[in-house]
Amino acid sequence: KTLEEPPPYVVFVLATTEPHKMLPTILSRCQRFDFRRLSQVAIVSKLMYICAKEGIDIEPAGVRLVARSVYGSLRDAENLLEQLVSFYGNQITLHQVEDVLGVSNDSRVKELSRYIVNKDVVNGLATINSVAQDGLDLKQFNRSLVEYLRNLMLVKPGADEVLDLATEDLAEMREMAKDITLPDILKAVKLFAQIDFRFDDYSPLPLELAMVECVLPEADQQPEEMAMPLEEAKKVVPVAEVEVGPPHGAPSLPKEASDVVVSPDQTMPVEPIDVEQGVPDDSGAGCTREYIRSHWGEFVQTLRGVGPGANLDAFLRSACEPLEVEGDTLVLGFYYPFHKDRIDTPACRELIESKLGQRFGSPNKVRCVLKPKAKQRALDGHLVRAAVEMGARVTNVEETDG
Repeated sequence: KTLEEPPPYVVFVLATTEPHKMLPTILSRCQRFDFRRLSQVAIVSKLMYICAKEGIDIEPAGVRLVARSVYGSLRDAENLLEQLVSFYGNQITLHQVEDVLGVSNDSRVKELSRYIVNKDVVNGLATINSVAQDGLDLKQFNRSLVEYLRNLMLVKPGADEVLDLATEDLAEMREMAKDITLPDILKAVKLFAQIDFRFDDYSPLPLELAMVECVLPEADQQPEEMAMPLEEAKKVVPVAEVEVGPPHGAPSLPKEASDVVVSPDQTMPVEPIDVEQGVPDDSGAGCTREYIRSHWGEFVQTLRGVGPGANLDAFLRSACEPLEVEGDTLVLGFYYPFHKDRIDTPACRELIESKLGQRFGSPNKVRCVLKPKAKQRALDGHLVRAAVEMGARVTNVEETDG
């Protein structure tokens, strides 16, 4: 009622970050003003104005670093400037700004980006470890790296007009983008963006793994040595001439059937064996249940930080087990309905099936069923319940397949 008939001297100002949740009856009585994040140039200009008025001497590079770190929020930028003045007084250096933000200087972010572009693993790993040894916040360093790679991804196809960067920085990125393909930039952005520091903020291992994986060839790219003329193959791997005959005691084949002739100018294709894609069974249907079970922990690790709440790996590690392989479908047995219901959704199944296909090839589909643990199944039996009621107790439960 107050909004519908306000007093003439009252003006209501309603602020929200979720205007779509406002009721139509309220929106119809409001004038709407949409506020956007400020550009870095605008924030730098405002901070320099404040510093001039307050007598604060701060390096221009430090002001630009503050502006980049607040992602368009002038309020956060001013709060950060106030903290810097409280810590260091009216004389503030770039190094002091870096210390407060917990970031390294731009040179190491650019340096690592250059090594990613050049696929230089050795120097890339050295840079990552130097950042870790200096005690810098690896999570913040990774955020800066992902932001730089994201800018590089926009510069490569010529979409750099959306970037709020200095002219010299933009020119440097354009030059760097010439040495890398767009798919490789996309791969690097994905690998570093999905790093999860929840369990260990101080280990450089996640960054190291992403660096190494960045330079690895895609699974479908075959080395040149995989298919070459026979004579060239002999130069790479010495080939011993072996007389092939029937097994001992087996009937001899006619000479025409037992001889295989390969002319020197023929190409001898060699099928690569990819242990990461699993071992198909004799029927050609894909990986066996035993193989998947033996590599289940490795597969679950690939889902770390993925899914709703970024805990899909935790559900698969402790709440279920692979039961059977039915054609191209892996049957997962869940111990409790709660976990099954969380995973048995289109979104979660799609994530699992995508990783399943990448890791094993086939199966690449998932079906979720309930399968109580052995102890629970044993205690639910009517004979066991009767024995317990008569004073017996369960001392051991052994689970067998099937």
